Amino acid sequence: SNDPHFLLVGMHVLFADDSLDNQFIIENFLTGHGAIVSLASDGNEAVTKALNSDYHLVLMDIQMPKLDGYQAAKLLFNIGYTKPVIALTAEVITDNSAISQVQGFSGHLNKPFDFVEILDLILNYK
Repeated sequence: SNDPHFLLVGMHVLFADDSLDNQFIIENFLTGHGAIVSLASDGNEAVTKALNSDYHLVLMDIQMPKLDGYQAAKLLFNIGYTKPVIALTAEVITDNSAISQVQGFSGHLNKPFDFVEILDLILNYK
């Protein structure tokens, strides 16, 4: 079916961001396309949820309280977490491969969010 409401059916995504506005926007957007979305408000919560549930991928904001996104991702990778973790950054990163190779991220998305880009990226992991 080409119905956009079913594009992400079967996908379970963890979205980690301390902004409730961003959580609301992304949860609505992704569930509107059929995904199941779990939310985390800081790095600690993101790590705990990632390890205790079976997500297709994690969208990880870099600037979060307690543990930032880099620290949270590093913890996950050190434990041997194998699912893709996508960095969300407000600052512009010109070299996409640099951030993903150095930090272990599978890729990154810039803020403010580009919904077409988010959809394309998530569909890569379906």
